[in-house]
Amino acid sequence: MVSRSSRSFATPSGANVTLWFGVEVVLVAFGIYVYRLASHPYLLDSAELAAAAFGLGVAHPPGEPLALLLGKAACFLPLGPVAFRVGLVQAAAGACAAGLVYLLSLAAMTQLDARVRPGPTLRAWIANASALAFAWAPGMVDNATRPEVYALSTVLALAATGLALQAAEQSDPRFAFAAAFVLGLGMGSHPLVVGGAGLGAVAASLPLLARTSWARRWGLTAGAVAAFVAGALVLLYVPARAQALLSHPDGDTLVWGDARSLSGWWWVVSARTFAGKNAFIQSGAEPASLPFVLMEELGLAGACLALVGFYVLLRFRRIHTTLALLLTAGGAMGAALVAGFDPHNPDIRGYLGPALAILAVGASVAAGALVGALARPLVRPVVALVTTGLLVQSGARALAARPSLAEVGAPARWLTASVGALYPRTTLLTAHFETAFLLAYLRVVEGVRPDVTWVHLGFGRSPGYAARMQTVAPAVAPVFAAHARGPITTAAVDALGHPLAMEGLVPMEPALARGLSYAGALWHWPPRRPEPEPTLLTAPLLREAEAHRSVRGFVGWRVFQDARLACTVRHPMTAHLVKTTAALLPDDLVARQLREDCGPSPP
Repeated sequence: MVSRSSRSFATPSGANVTLWFGVEVVLVAFGIYVYRLASHPYLLDSAELAAAAFGLGVAHPPGEPLALLLGKAACFLPLGPVAFRVGLVQAAAGACAAGLVYLLSLAAMTQLDARVRPGPTLRAWIANASALAFAWAPGMVDNATRPEVYALSTVLALAATGLALQAAEQSDPRFAFAAAFVLGLGMGSHPLVVGGAGLGAVAASLPLLARTSWARRWGLTAGAVAAFVAGALVLLYVPARAQALLSHPDGDTLVWGDARSLSGWWWVVSARTFAGKNAFIQSGAEPASLPFVLMEELGLAGACLALVGFYVLLRFRRIHTTLALLLTAGGAMGAALVAGFDPHNPDIRGYLGPALAILAVGASVAAGALVGALARPLVRPVVALVTTGLLVQSGARALAARPSLAEVGAPARWLTASVGALYPRTTLLTAHFETAFLLAYLRVVEGVRPDVTWVHLGFGRSPGYAARMQTVAPAVAPVFAAHARGPITTAAVDALGHPLAMEGLVPMEPALARGLSYAGALWHWPPRRPEPEPTLLTAPLLREAEAHRSVRGFVGWRVFQDARLACTVRHPMTAHLVKTTAALLPDDLVARQLREDCGPSPP
């Protein structure tokens, strides 16, 4: 009979080697993440989160207040650029998540029957391999090496599940209250991921209620709800900062929406702006690729061992443990599917963090049962080595093939050069979200070109943004009025009274577009003489675009939009921009069609 203490999820049994293996997992994972951590403002949402943490703004819905507060604390560390410091929070969270996978793997293996349960040293060895396989998964590496929220959400989901399982094992409601508090904190990180994966923690706590009287159940439920609400109080950061920042508005600090009212706060925390785009996002989703992505992340051996591991737990009637773990994994997968499952999107792989962790735990159970079932003790270490080698080899190979983010800085340098060449007191209009996030970082953190009035039309229909910008810069009112009706007009531009620069993605009427000049990767009014290299695509930028898919996508998308606009109005820069697009996106079907419509193929 396995004693209750030996099955505990908080204090797995074992010798000193158990502790040292756990420390090694956390330190190795953290060291790898820091070595590969983006040291410059990266793409996607990373530059936005770094800028919002530094300036204590309000990030894109649902606001991510917990990540911003932790990121702000990291900004005080004397360790490199601000983007690197904020990224350290995710690196630490990813390393702690790997440590929790180690502990959960150890505890899950103690759930095995005594006939097949390996000894403490072999359990620690196998749990160590499973934790490293999880830490080296490509999606985990991507999201623990840049400012984000997914590594933090993963560690919160795993902590809640582990605490809830401990509450049931020890019949101690304090652990259940702690789990509820952690889930509440998760509402300030990524509610969809933590809420989905939190189903496992709820299921894990149910036996605690089942073993108590009806009268006490109400007290336990009320205590858990109170603990959850206490953790979720971090969401009060959103209206508090909105009140402080919008009372004295500026044009650069990132403040999504206007959370000073209850309806405005709900607009932010409910992510309503993204809910309206769900039909469009789902149109490009590939949900059928989910199993293959899981195999890519953990390798074929890891994925297959995970399935075997959960089957073994069920065979030994560990139904409660198995259900809790599977609901944690299933909730994370469900969140990824709801968000529009795109296997090429690093953020979507971040949704899968808790699922990858639980699959790694299942793989450790299968490996432990295989080793423990061997009759000859001398053979067990050999089989353990082979099995753990299968668990880590695919992750190590993916880690070696994955380009590091440590040296990615060309996109920020590109925009710095582009904005730096503007005339004094220029009004700059952008429409692409990655451009906006990089510019927010450059202006809030590095103070680039404070004389330039920057308007991001992508925020134009967010609550309060147009009014705030017109308070800061009244001259831009005609631009917002024209944008509300449709494309930017020549009359709106003439009313500015200052030079204008625009991205090619900004909607504008053809008459205006035909009169613009192109220089420094921007369109200008009044026209200016083009520079020798209008796109500012330097050799370092092109090398980074070749090595990093995200960089190539960002640069290629912007140049493609410029080429399409030039083609539409038959601008003199058309041939140059089409040729540049072909070089950046040689295999893109839309870019290929543009070449056929607007210019000859490059030699």
